[in-house]
Amino acid sequence: MLSTAIKKIALNTTNASAPVSIIYGVVLQSQPLQIQVDQRFTLSEAFLIVPESLMRKELDLTTGEVTWGSASSGSSGSSDSNEGTGKKAILQEGLQSGDQVILLRVQGGQSYLVLDKVVSV
Repeated sequence: MLSTAIKKIALNTTNASAPVSIIYGVVLQSQPLQIQVDQRFTLSEAFLIVPESLMRKELDLTTGEVTWGSASSGSSGSSDSNEGTGKKAILQEGLQSGDQVILLRVQGGQSYLVLDKVVSV
């Protein structure tokens, strides 16, 4: 009896707050990161949570040091470049302008988790 009442309260609270919704967006620009959602509004970096898997990852071939950049990159996209300390190899690209992404709207709608890129097969 008590457990049924608790379940009902929890269900009503969850339904009222709409904890998560899945939406799609397109990266408008990579520096600073901006994503347009359904041609209705644009999200800036302040509202986005970007996972490590979508961050730029570089390897300094001189020192062997791996560095994580921002979610996006302002570079020309070459596989290696001279950037002061030596040659760098790009291990993983970040988000680029034109990338389609899957977003999860976090409870309350104030933050959006960039889940992954959308690719067509």
